[in-house]
Amino acid sequence: MQAQTEPELRRGQNPAAVLLLTARDVLEISQSELAAAAGCSEDLICRIESGGLDPALDTVERILNGAALEVRAGPGAPNAHYSGPEANSGEVARLRSALHEARWLRCYVGAPAPGPPDGILPHWDGRDPAPPRPFGVAEGRRDGGGWAALIVRSAIVEARSDIRAFARASGLAAQHLERVASGETRLPTGELAALLTRAGLGLRVRIEVYDDHDDGLHLCSRTDPIMHRPLRRQPTASSSPSRV
Repeated sequence: MQAQTEPELRRGQNPAAVLLLTARDVLEISQSELAAAAGCSEDLICRIESGGLDPALDTVERILNGAALEVRAGPGAPNAHYSGPEANSGEVARLRSALHEARWLRCYVGAPAPGPPDGILPHWDGRDPAPPRPFGVAEGRRDGGGWAALIVRSAIVEARSDIRAFARASGLAAQHLERVASGETRLPTGELAALLTRAGLGLRVRIEVYDDHDDGLHLCSRTDPIMHRPLRRQPTASSSPSRV
């Protein structure tokens, strides 16, 4: 018999499951409808929601993007609305209202419906892990290595630590944490949450309506990266601090 390599995750242990359950409740759609919108298989949605798969947070966001939603996440106390085995009714109501308002406003001003514009997302074959989304055009943000890298780097800064001390606190080898922080290794969502918890922080995550604030800039930067690259302000003699 082949040894089982995937961890046994009960539904609700992993925030990835309740994120998808919440999104489906907000939109009142089935697993197959969410899969069709996201461009993945229904089996992927089913395995995540049932706890049979611990996906990268990038995969969860890619699925939500297909439904005009997105992930907000960072190191901090876990959000109680996304820690149970079922979708929180108050959070579902909040998101439904926010999505309705966003749709109405965009229709009123003649803008496209909420969601990523064509061409903004990297190609995805529908499997886990999905490629990380670009997070804008500023230096170091075009491809931050995915959610795990961004969150771990933020956690190290928030803890006022360095990577070796943070690795000791989280129970990881420093070399492994360096690979996570660089984006070379993308941890599954449950493993990322456990790492942050051991370090005395946690994974705070929630769903919001898709925000396309950086999308236009990013599309421009891909079309003409020279013209749209960030400008660096050069220090001048007049701007240098004077010494008495």
